[in-house]
Amino acid sequence: MNPLPSRRRWFWPAAGALLFGATAVAAGYATAPASRPRVPPVPVSAAGPVLVHGTIQARDSSGLRLTTAAGPRGLKVTAATAFERLEPATLDDIHPGDWLNVGAAPNKQTLFAITGLVVMSPDVVREEPR
Repeated sequence: MNPLPSRRRWFWPAAGALLFGATAVAAGYATAPASRPRVPPVPVSAAGPVLVHGTIQARDSSGLRLTTAAGPRGLKVTAATAFERLEPATLDDIHPGDWLNVGAAPNKQTLFAITGLVVMSPDVVREEPR
């Protein structure tokens, strides 16, 4: 039996498929844009408040320069920036309606051991607009 006739049977379909693939690739390159389209960056969602702890190194009318554990950091201030000073207080200085921030450290006997309290009167505390 001659193997040549069986080769002819698949030759033309294979050649046609190869020609079709080469044409599709060439068409893709021919119609592709010269450069990739620019995709705009994804907007970053607003994060919650950021707490910064540091030592003030310098100040001027537009801001403060701090030294923090993560390195130097600048903070912008405006006329609307609220400044507060912590002073010693007693239980008699705390009234219903005052805002209370509690500092605590993990403790084996209780969930947390209070290390400090910061009391702010309602006229000082104001919510940021959302």
